[in-house]
Amino acid sequence: MLHYLRHIRQKIILQDNVRRYLLYAIGEILLVMIGILLALQVNNWNENQKKERTVKTILVQIAKDLHRNLADMSGDVVIHRMGYQSNLKITEALLNNEPYQPEMAFDFWCLKTDEYIFPVTTGYDKLKELGVSSIHNPELEDLLLAIYESIMPRISKESHFTPDLDEYFSEYYFTHFKYNTDLNLRYEINFPQDTLSYPRRVESEYGVETVTLGYVPLDYEALTNDEQFIIMLKESIQFRRYKLSRYDNLIGVTEQAIQLINKELGYDPLATDQED
Repeated sequence: MLHYLRHIRQKIILQDNVRRYLLYAIGEILLVMIGILLALQVNNWNENQKKERTVKTILVQIAKDLHRNLADMSGDVVIHRMGYQSNLKITEALLNNEPYQPEMAFDFWCLKTDEYIFPVTTGYDKLKELGVSSIHNPELEDLLLAIYESIMPRISKESHFTPDLDEYFSEYYFTHFKYNTDLNLRYEINFPQDTLSYPRRVESEYGVETVTLGYVPLDYEALTNDEQFIIMLKESIQFRRYKLSRYDNLIGVTEQAIQLINKELGYDPLATDQED
């Protein structure tokens, strides 16, 4: 092709035909420009295809991260619901001057036990580097921003929306409670994938020990007249409700995000891994 064009150009020059030469020169420039534009178009297409593959890889990672976070949250919710029910039970018992029952030791343990989400953010961190808008799905983009930038921070350890309930009660517990050591008191915590029974034998590199659970008040009768503790109980009910509402919200939008990712990919990456 180039040889043919060069031959035509030399022929026109020899014929001293300026008009034809100018037309040829313009045509040659246009051909070069068209070639450059086509090359750029192909390059842009290749880059876009490469970016799309990268986005899909990241979405697969985000889906797997969200599944792990759901599993983590399901265990946290168990603890928070136990804490909430124990809080109500203790408050009612003290306000109604009900007698102390040995199993309340576990309720006092649940009262001050707190949990937080420690999310896996590997995929989302990669998406932020690329640009969240790279997924070209406004609904999914909004959900991911809500999950990682709004809701998760509210139930993380660093959150200032509610106090850590263990820290909130700890100072009071140091002077008003003792740790339960009664091996005859049995208690179970039923998680979605596991059940923990107490007392339980725990083996470690330091040996075997029997772990009990619960806190026993040093003077239960005094608690019924302790206005400070009653106020703490009432406040902690509100704290626990807030935590549970945030967890319920996060679980709901996380499940929505997973569905949208599966739709975007055209398959469920977790199901594919399980088949492999």
